[in-house]
Amino acid sequence: MSDRSIRIDAKTAEGIFVQIGEMEQKLKLLKKQLAKLLPPRYGSEEWWKKAEREADEDIKAGRYTTLKTEEELQSFLDSLK
Repeated sequence: MSDRSIRIDAKTAEGIFVQIGEMEQKLKLLKKQLAKLLPPRYGSEEWWKKAEREADEDIKAGRYTTLKTEEELQSFLDSLK
């Protein structure tokens, strides 16, 4: 097995590390942007926050049903069939 190596001066090495740092920052930004486009993973903290926000919006908009008795519940469930 041959050992292949290259030698670079300190200035070149520093430039490489700067470029790597810049790429890491760009990857972090890309990851955040992609996360905004994709739905949160089911059951994750982000998913729960989104579900709670949507539920609050539904309640404010009156998109809910109040059931006071077992008969009302049964009637509601039957209407879903």
